[in-house]
Amino acid sequence: MKNTILPTLLGVILVLLAPIAAIAADSTLIEFEIKDQFKNKHTHEELQDKVVLIVGHDRGGRKYKAPWAEALYDSLKPEVDSGRIMQVGYADTRGVPFFLKGWARRKVRKEEDTWMLLDWKGVLAKAYEFEKGKCNILVFDTQGVLRHHLAATEVQPVKLNRVIALLRSLLSSEKEPSN
Repeated sequence: MKNTILPTLLGVILVLLAPIAAIAADSTLIEFEIKDQFKNKHTHEELQDKVVLIVGHDRGGRKYKAPWAEALYDSLKPEVDSGRIMQVGYADTRGVPFFLKGWARRKVRKEEDTWMLLDWKGVLAKAYEFEKGKCNILVFDTQGVLRHHLAATEVQPVKLNRVIALLRSLLSSEKEPSN
């Protein structure tokens, strides 16, 4: 009996700590290399040392992405335009058949006036456990730590204001440049 208590206790501890380890592993911006609709390569290195706002979707959440992206941009226009916040569009396109990739890329090009990451392997969506059929919003601080993940459908003022307040808080906590 004594010989089975310790292994059983260790097993229970490992099972309980596994979700915590998974959250900790995925709580920072992962390394990635993803092309946009213009076939330009983008990497995690472009986002280093910046407050990052990723607004993404899969096929089912596509209709929610534009309203969220516009509402966030309109509320944070000075911060985004000045480069203090890097707002990145993202599409989890892993469900698109290979023979429709060109069509999907052209469709995005027509709809977007800026680049959007087209993730054919779903790297970011898998890493941050995007909820299917929703707009997924990720907020990273300047250290690359995931500070907020919101999965939403229609824009709700309370949720929108929460994301905006967090982003402004992250900006205000940035170190002021020394002269």
